[in-house]
Amino acid sequence: MKILKQSIIVFLCTLFVIGNCSTVYAADKNIGVSPNPEYISESVIQPYGTSAPRNVWNLASKGRYNFSGQAKYDNLYSNYKLTGVSRAKIAVYNYSSSTLTLKVVKDGFLYSTVLSTQVAGNTTKNPAVFYVNLDASKNYILIFMSPSNFSGYIEKA
Repeated sequence: MKILKQSIIVFLCTLFVIGNCSTVYAADKNIGVSPNPEYISESVIQPYGTSAPRNVWNLASKGRYNFSGQAKYDNLYSNYKLTGVSRAKIAVYNYSSSTLTLKVVKDGFLYSTVLSTQVAGNTTKNPAVFYVNLDASKNYILIFMSPSNFSGYIEKA
């Protein structure tokens, strides 16, 4: 009976340890982007939340919004909804050998894609530059499709 109890305890402990394992990857610091960001306040960002951005970055009043990030499996989202300009310039460096897909989507119940473009791999000396027409009164989100390793900015054109 004692051996049976010990066997059950060992089995349950093993099951508990295996059940609580999760894969964690060390990554470079992401700036201005994160997988499904969650915001506590404008000055405090919890980068691995479960909801879309809630705070807004007004490109007309706050100016350029810088971003950089790296992810193997997750799409990265801008940490802020972007607004305030009718035309924006987006500059992106792609440090990966893979092509990077960038989307600009209008915020709403269902994201409406305004721009979907690709940045060639190893675009490291000069950024790929894109211009996009926006509605200055609407909010937009940048989405960088995985895999990714990039940096850049968006500003008023």
